[in-house]
Amino acid sequence: MKNGKKVAWILVSVCFLSMIALVIIYVNSSPPVEGWKDFKKNSIRNYSFVDDVNLDRITPVDFRISYTLNRKITQEEVDSVFSWTTKYIQSEKVFSDLKKYHAKRYRYSFARLAIVFTYRDNNEHFECNIFSSPVSNGEPNYADYKTWYIEYNGKSSEVYNPMLK
Repeated sequence: MKNGKKVAWILVSVCFLSMIALVIIYVNSSPPVEGWKDFKKNSIRNYSFVDDVNLDRITPVDFRISYTLNRKITQEEVDSVFSWTTKYIQSEKVFSDLKKYHAKRYRYSFARLAIVFTYRDNNEHFECNIFSSPVSNGEPNYADYKTWYIEYNGKSSEVYNPMLK
């Protein structure tokens, strides 16, 4: 009987420690970028078609904000989320944090920003990529990101400026 109690206490202890570890991982899973948790939460709340938003440093030159969608979206919806996202990253503090976050993994700063929308279902696939023109030289500054290109649902890249529409 003593061995049974001992095993039970060990199992309870392991479960408790596992739960603590999961909470710590969850709390620390957010990137160290000013306001990211609120931006992510508000993106999901404000846009019913957004399931998730992630920040990815995928290559030495690219930094992506990836939106996972629960349905295909229209060009107008893309424009709205693009405006929302660029307003967020235009903050001097946010842009500075993005550069620092990227530098933790790579020796140099990113040169291109991308905002990516994806929706995948058994029979349907939708993808929209909006990406900046690479910065030619020096450290990136948000003022350098004036030219954007879009690949909407498989169409070839074209200059993108939703403000002109």
